Amino acid sequence: MMLENKYIAAIYAGLRAQGLEDQKEELVSSYTNERTTSTRGMTKREALDLIAYLNGDQNNKEDKRSKMIRYIYSLAYQMNMTQITKKKTKVDTERLNALAKRLSPQKKGLQEHTYDELKTLVTLFNKYYKEQLNKGGFYESPNT
Repeated sequence: MMLENKYIAAIYAGLRAQGLEDQKEELVSSYTNERTTSTRGMTKREALDLIAYLNGDQNNKEDKRSKMIRYIYSLAYQMNMTQITKKKTKVDTERLNALAKRLSPQKKGLQEHTYDELKTLVTLFNKYYKEQLNKGGFYESPNT
């Protein structure tokens, strides 16, 4: 089944707007997992994902994803999940990833979560933080 013309037109408009006409084949290939380099051979979902990227939605999603990760890091810092290296106190990423794997429905480390998965993970971290605070808070880090 061939992709509808309105999606093809939107892809070309996005390519022109971003100055990426020369990279059309590579972009289509990457969005179709190298199945095709032709916009006509794309599925509707692949075309919509490419259109969203060309319209800047992907950058916005990445910004939001980064903010959610930074927020979880700030919670980890408040929970004393820190270690001192070279006279600097930093979040202990091993402990943070272990907690993320424990709390996450996907059972994976913090950076491995997608934007949509992080929305759930932030909620779970907030709940965990409040529960631990109600149990008596966070004291010394075991590494100090």
